[in-house]
Amino acid sequence: MKDFNGMDILSIATTIAKHLKEQDIEVVIVGGLAVSIYTFNRYQTSDIDMVNTSRNSAQALSAAMAKLGFYKKGRHFHNETTNYFVEFPTAPLNIADETNITPTSIETGTGTVSILEVFDVIRDRLTWVCNNQNDRQSLVQALCLMLNHGKEPHEFADFMRSQTMTEEDFNKQFNLCHTAYLRALEKEAQDMAAIEDIVEDEFINSL
Repeated sequence: MKDFNGMDILSIATTIAKHLKEQDIEVVIVGGLAVSIYTFNRYQTSDIDMVNTSRNSAQALSAAMAKLGFYKKGRHFHNETTNYFVEFPTAPLNIADETNITPTSIETGTGTVSILEVFDVIRDRLTWVCNNQNDRQSLVQALCLMLNHGKEPHEFADFMRSQTMTEEDFNKQFNLCHTAYLRALEKEAQDMAAIEDIVEDEFINSL
C-alpha cells in the first residue's frame, strides 16, 4: 500500500492516474477537482473524480486501485493514509449528450495527467445549472472559471439553450448568469466567496 500522507490532492490524482496507466487504464480528471485546478484552488474539494475512458471492467479497476491501498466503500475508493477519496463516474467522457469530448493534459509536480478542457468544465457546470435552477453553487463555479480564464457567458448561450426545457427557462438562467458575471467583472471578483455573494444577490433579485 502506498502512503499518501502529506500529499496534496493533485499529486495524489496524478500518482493514481500514472499507476492506472501502467495497468492499461486511461483516466481523465473531471468534476470538482477539475474546477479546483482551473480556479487555482479557489474551489476546494476532497473528491477526486476521474472517468475511466478505457472502459475497463469494475473488477480490473478495483484490482488496480487495491495495489495503491484504495478500496471501494459505496461509490468511493478510500485509502487510510489520506482523507481524499476517489470516484469513477460512468464512462464515456461526456458533456450532457455530447460524447465526442477531447481532453487535454497538464503537468504537475508528479507527472502528466489528463483533464477536461476548461471550456468543457464550464459547460459541465452549466449543465447542472440548467437542469436544476436552484443549483447556485454550480453557477458560482462556472462564473469563477469564466472570470479566471477570460471566458464570457455569451460563449455558452447556445449550449445553455440546448440544456433548458423552454425559452423562458433559458432566458431566466442565462440572464442570471450574465448579470452576475457583469457584476463580478465590475467588482473584479475572482474568488469563490465574492462570486457566491453576487450570485445570491442576483438570484434573490430575479425572484
